[in-house]
Amino acid sequence: MSQFLRDKCKSILTHLSKELEMRKGLKWFVSVKARFIKSKVDGEDLFSEPHFRNLCTTTVNVHDMKKQLQEASSKILDSLAIYQKEGSKWWILDEILHLYLNMAKYTPLNGSSYIPYHYYKQLKVPFVIYADFESVTAKIDSVSPNPTKSSTEKYQHHQPCGFSSIIVSEAEKYNKPPVVYRGEDAVDKFLECLETE
Repeated sequence: MSQFLRDKCKSILTHLSKELEMRKGLKWFVSVKARFIKSKVDGEDLFSEPHFRNLCTTTVNVHDMKKQLQEASSKILDSLAIYQKEGSKWWILDEILHLYLNMAKYTPLNGSSYIPYHYYKQLKVPFVIYADFESVTAKIDSVSPNPTKSSTEKYQHHQPCGFSSIIVSEAEKYNKPPVVYRGEDAVDKFLECLETE
């Protein structure tokens, strides 16, 4: 089947290119119908005619098509191998009956559906402070809740044990190196760092 798909590759690419030129966007997939044969012990032959196809592919650029078609062929061959080996043992490929190229017009979201944001109302931010706190969870004693009322039981407390922060700006003079601190007074130290900056 791989030779069959290689032989049909050029004609498939030609059809896809023509359609893409007319429609400016395509959704397509390739489907192959094949006949398999399996001999039974009593000498009678069983026939099966499954379809193998790739996932629906979206194309808006003619330069992507060759790679997409190779991926489609690979998917079809993988499906065929699974069918022959795992799903249905002893099936032998007898002949390829049909190759279908299914295409539909694809229209990507255009710019008119985008709601513009009022950039003229934005204010430029001179700098940004990024900070991240680390904490450990400490077990706390709690009273048993009243079973007749809905309640939430606290069983642990988040205790800050460190932080990391950095100041980023477009102006180089405001950029600062990262600050990393570990200790029980992490919150107080963070506030001190903010005040000094």
